[in-house]
Amino acid sequence: MAKGGVIIYTKKKGKKDKSKKYKRLTMIQYLLLIFLSVVLITPFVQNRQFQTRMGMEIEEFRKQDRTEEIKDMQEVNQHINESGNFYTEDPFAGTTVYEDRANMIGVLSIPKIDEELSVYDRTDNLSLREGVGLLDGTHQPTGGIGNTTVLTGHDGMADASIFRNLDKLEFGDTFTFDNGEEILTYEVYEIAVVLPHETDVIQQIPDQDTMILLTCETPDIKKGINTHRLIVYGQRIPTVEQQPKESKLVTQSNQRYILFGTMGILLLVVIVIRLVYKSMNNKEENKKN
Repeated sequence: MAKGGVIIYTKKKGKKDKSKKYKRLTMIQYLLLIFLSVVLITPFVQNRQFQTRMGMEIEEFRKQDRTEEIKDMQEVNQHINESGNFYTEDPFAGTTVYEDRANMIGVLSIPKIDEELSVYDRTDNLSLREGVGLLDGTHQPTGGIGNTTVLTGHDGMADASIFRNLDKLEFGDTFTFDNGEEILTYEVYEIAVVLPHETDVIQQIPDQDTMILLTCETPDIKKGINTHRLIVYGQRIPTVEQQPKESKLVTQSNQRYILFGTMGILLLVVIVIRLVYKSMNNKEENKKN
């Protein structure tokens, strides 16, 4: 622009400002995408760690001589029968905190939902974080007429499914319990959904060998989460020796974590490719200038 014979040059800021704003916006978008990918990958990594730890624990358990432990468990069952004391409270309402770690007493296998889980000798927060717990006051899992064993587990966590798919069990499905001395097989004969305070449905059944699986249930999400209890009753049947099944790379219990993990990894790969491509374009532009 010329003014009074003097030429004055003015700077156009609009384009530069817009470019800076675009770069800032792009960086925020990348950071958000990276954060999202980490959120998707984290449960997958945690689930793999959970499965690895539990697999090693189960393998070590099956190498042990459990003769003395089984005798102790049978003595506990005899005491329960003689005293007549049996469980009467909601397992997920307890606030007892233990200083020591619970002992592993067996392996619960549920073929229908592809679960093989460590079982510990009590129900507390730590045990339920690591696997399945024996409900305090119920019979130890040694088998025998009049024994009613209750096993409790969460209906899924961020890093493990545990009893998330328990509601898929139907009448006639079977599950097994390996106590280190023998494998006990149970057939589902009843399923119930009750309120937490309706503990009268969990009673000692005198004329049969029973194992009960118990977890939280949400029949109506509008009324809240984990408002009820899902109870699966199993009656013992003869154990039939089964041929080892071919290991599945993707089971029903972990496919959810693999799906999220794959999505997170793909998202990270796309981000890296875009950043590399952008960096190469910037270098070429700098060379031309």
